Amino acid sequence: MRIKESILNFILKKILNSNLTYTELLNYSKSNNKKEHKNIKKEINLFSENELYKNGSIYATGEMNLLEKNGEWKYYFKNGNIQKIIIHDKGKDFLKEEYYESGELFKKHFISDLKEKITETYYITGEIFSIRVLPEYFKTDTDNYFEYIFYINGNLKEKKRVIGNKLVGSYELYREDGILLKKTFYLKDGEIDGNETVFYENGNTYKTIDYLKNVKQGFEKTFFENGQLAEVSIFSKNELVHTLAKFNEKGEKIG
Repeated sequence: MRIKESILNFILKKILNSNLTYTELLNYSKSNNKKEHKNIKKEINLFSENELYKNGSIYATGEMNLLEKNGEWKYYFKNGNIQKIIIHDKGKDFLKEEYYESGELFKKHFISDLKEKITETYYITGEIFSIRVLPEYFKTDTDNYFEYIFYINGNLKEKKRVIGNKLVGSYELYREDGILLKKTFYLKDGEIDGNETVFYENGNTYKTIDYLKNVKQGFEKTFFENGQLAEVSIFSKNELVHTLAKFNEKGEKIG
């Protein structure tokens, strides 16, 4: 929890320029919701309503404001377990929570009136799986977001920025024990640019590659697992131009 809160507070302050903290965001829960389940029967009792499956079990229950759903509504699977919680506000639907059919929390959505949205996804065993942060409010959460994905032990697995389903900016991939395995930078169109670094599982650098808009352009350096430089080559437009030098694990030049 401390790791998650520190990451979110950093994002809110440094990236989103918000004065809100993660704790303050817990007071807000809104998101778009798609209409579903046709042919649902309804039981109306003054200002409350129950929507039923054909078998008579409850599909949804909540309050009404005239003929509109109002406030928090709970929706259920046919087995009786809660499926989701939606906030209905003046004709708009905001998704607050989603659950696995077996009853465990699957997703939790947070949104402030500053339109900064956070979505948390959980493993079925309860551990945090991912934290997705939207710098602006979009109709879906697949357009523009920062995302942190975690192993079940709580350690960070991936750190990335996505725009239009493409990686943008810095991308990092970690091993389950926290060792950094890969670090890459992407342009807005999803092309690798600059230096890509790949690591051995002991943390030492395995290879560094220079890219220019997804094309190998410049140096490629390969290292032994002990950290010793193994080979230096020059590439142009993805083609090997020349191998400058080769070394053995002792650092002796062999080519």
